[in-house]
This record gives sequence, structure tokens and C-alpha cells, in this order.
Amino acid sequence: MTGKEKEKPLISLKGLDYVYGQNGGTQRKALQGVSANISPGDFIAVIGANGSGKSTLARHLNALLIPTGGEVRVAGMDTAQPDHVWDIRRLVGMVFQNPDNQVAAAIVEEDVAFGPENLGITPEEVRKRVADALDWVGLEELAYRPPHTLSGGQKQLLAFAGILAMQPKCIVLDEPTSMLDPRNRRLIMDLLVRVNHEQQTAIVLVTHFMEEAIMAHRVWVMDNGHLSLDDTVPKVFSRREYLEGLGLELPAARQLTLLLEKNGLCLPQSEHILSAENLVEKLSYVL
Repeated sequence: MTGKEKEKPLISLKGLDYVYGQNGGTQRKALQGVSANISPGDFIAVIGANGSGKSTLARHLNALLIPTGGEVRVAGMDTAQPDHVWDIRRLVGMVFQNPDNQVAAAIVEEDVAFGPENLGITPEEVRKRVADALDWVGLEELAYRPPHTLSGGQKQLLAFAGILAMQPKCIVLDEPTSMLDPRNRRLIMDLLVRVNHEQQTAIVLVTHFMEEAIMAHRVWVMDNGHLSLDDTVPKVFSRREYLEGLGLELPAARQLTLLLEKNGLCLPQSEHILSAENLVEKLSYVL
């Protein structure tokens, strides 16, 4: 057993249930019996069909939603206890689909400073964190710009910088690239990989882009409120029929690999071919 396997989970979900409409209206079960762990340094992609419970699950990880059954603990703290909410949100930051929902100030620099200032740290430390975060996301030259003048991709980077400046142990992102063009999607994903690798910050990424999911260490597949799969990227995407039954496509490189094999071109370790780079590398061995 490795040191990481012995390490206590940062976030633990046990039998998590959630029902919408408890205070009136039609009730709907969104999550049913979800149990899983997130450890420091993990990178987990959460995929599933629309309405499968992905976003509802994400909102439980920093106490935006409270379980109607089971429990969620962050660093041992029960998210259902109101006294723990602030400490939990210091450890687990959240980036949403629409960055406009997270803008809290009139100037980029002030917006990044908003979170750390509310942590009660010294002004000197706040300035350092803001400068470091803007440098990480490449917005240092735009520090004095009003956020409304930024592009969509720059706004998402600003939202991410605001979370980075709080130095959380985990960052949860709910479809953060769905409103961006391919170039900015890649920019955000490269940044996530870098933060995860260099800072050992745990990343939980809700996405419907399979090319983003393959950049994670593990994949959670949500199916009608259940966590139906929790495994490595190659093993999850080897379940072609199951995923297609959920309305999910395989990564494009995996689809092309299967098509090549169907037509007689077998590639070495084809089950691990999930990206265009993997495919080009394997093709170089046989062509």
C-alpha cells in the first residue's frame, strides 16, 4: 500500500442522497446512495447524461447543498453542520459554468482579492496571493481592467484566479469550459493540469467533453443519480457499450482506434489510446 493509499481522504461521501422539492412542489431524487472519496492531489472527471446528478453532486462538495440522506465530510467536518460551512469553503473552492456569476468587484485585481480578504489574512499576504494568482492564469497585465471588458475565456480565468488566491485544497469546477471556444477550453484544461501537478490541489471537473475527461486520473460516471463507475480513465472508456447506453460518446481518438481495428489495423496497447497524441504515437509504430 502506498503512502497516498494510506492517506485520509480530503472529502468523503457516504450513502449520499439528495431530493429536490422537499419544501413543496414535486419531489425528485437527484442523488441516491453515492459513496466515494477524494484524496489530496486527485484529479477526478465527473461525466454523465443531462440530469444524471453531476452538478448536484458537485454542489455537495463545498456545502452549497446539504444531503437529505447520508453524509459528506470535508477534512472530517460534516457539511450539514452550519458551524463548519466557512471552514469547508476555505478548503473547497468552486468555479461555475458562467463566470459572470462569480464577479464581485469592479476591477480584476479587486475581484481576485475578494476571497482572500474575507479570510482575514494580512494585506501584504493578500497582495502576494493576488499577484501570484494573476500570474498563474496569465492576467497580470489586465489587473486594473474592469471585468466586464474581458472576453469569456478571460472571465473564466479570472474566476479561477479568485479561487486560486484562497489556496484551497480542492477546486470543484462545474462545466467551466462549456461556454468557451476550443482555444480557451484548452487553456483552462492546461491550467487545471498544471495546478493539480505542481500544487497537488485536488481537482473535481464536471464536464460533457470526453477529451477533457481523459486528462483526469479517475472518472466518475453518474447514471440517474447513482455513481455507477469510479475507475481509471482507460478502464472507464473501455466500457463502450455501457457509456453509449447512457448517451455518452467515447473520445474521438478512441472511436477512430476502434474503427481502424475493425478494418484490420491493430495498434499496440490500443485500450490506452484516448487522445490524438496517443493515436499518432501508436500509428508511428505500425506505419
